[in-house]
Amino acid sequence: MINTEEILLGELIAALIRGKELTIEEDMQLKYLFKKYPEAKLFFQKLLDDGKIQAKLNWAEFNTDEQWARFQHAIGDQVKRGHSKRLVSWICGVAASLLLLIGLYVFWLQYVNGSYAGYIIKENHYGQLNDILPGSNAAILHLGDGEQIVLDSLHNNVDLKGVEVVDNKLIYSSSVSSKSAVKHKLVIPSRSVYKLQLSDGTCVWLNSESEIEYYPNFTRNERRVYLKGEAYFDIAKDVGRPFIVESSGLKLQALGTEFNVNSYKANTKVSLIEGKLKISSSNQDLVILAGKEVRLENERLSVFEIMDIEEILAWKNGYFYFGNKDLKETLNEIERWYGVKIVVEKSVDLHRQYDGGMKKDVSLANLCEALAYLTGYDYVIEQNTLIVKSKINKGG
Repeated sequence: MINTEEILLGELIAALIRGKELTIEEDMQLKYLFKKYPEAKLFFQKLLDDGKIQAKLNWAEFNTDEQWARFQHAIGDQVKRGHSKRLVSWICGVAASLLLLIGLYVFWLQYVNGSYAGYIIKENHYGQLNDILPGSNAAILHLGDGEQIVLDSLHNNVDLKGVEVVDNKLIYSSSVSSKSAVKHKLVIPSRSVYKLQLSDGTCVWLNSESEIEYYPNFTRNERRVYLKGEAYFDIAKDVGRPFIVESSGLKLQALGTEFNVNSYKANTKVSLIEGKLKISSSNQDLVILAGKEVRLENERLSVFEIMDIEEILAWKNGYFYFGNKDLKETLNEIERWYGVKIVVEKSVDLHRQYDGGMKKDVSLANLCEALAYLTGYDYVIEQNTLIVKSKINKGG
């Protein structure tokens, strides 16, 4: 029997056959589903390599019956060679309902072979070779039993007792089942951010390429989560149960407070916006108050004043903020938000800082125009790559 994810995969392929341009969310779903079915990927690749599916189609002379016969014959060969019945039934079901034999070539060319991404679009205003759309609200929920659920604007319903999705926010109610000892994990891919409300009422904003693990319901003694990447926490007050965040060798303990954790790099940074926070490493314990920032550098904790709260809150509030960070940090943020590869010429000074900011809902070409004016460098978009180079002096 074909499950709902397999049907969704078939629908997305069918959309490509019809010439539909996929949305950012659909593009992310397609990549996720393709990773989840590696057997299908290998099978399709083998059919192409063996010539069972024509790699170049003459649409005017395309014979559906002939191609379908070839496809059935290819599947028969795979059965004789001992491929799983599950794989064959999956392929047969999707192919029969959606003329998959045509879509396979499109699917392979555009997604398997990496020559297409739904968020790469034409550019008609800024003089770039192409443009890239901004990221969106999206995440993948891992339930601990192998099941994974895509959360985005197309999947705004989660069928779990005590868990729901409202306005792109995953919400755990206080009545969520506490019988299971299995942790949930929320993974935020590149080009995405997402908001989570835990069963105690704590709200967590998660940045691109981050993940958080937690129990659907906390114990009577504590509330503990595990973070990779960057997140902003607004902790619900509960005097009897301290809230503990473990991230990159640090343990943060709070009762009711707001703070940001950035652990993308080895040098983790914790910025306290409100309340009091205890921070522990393998050999140090510190207690800080609001307005302070702790950095883990060379296995030592150091305390600083927060220079600019707006910088801390910018990503959560949907902004790029260039102040108090060098160009390298800005480019790292762009890489995560637009899902691009960054190439920088040696002549570019990555350590220089700039003031300013911009909303994150703009296309990459729009952002590059602002950065070119701000930094004096050229920014060139080539497919999924952003190249930063010094401008050539044309004067004599």
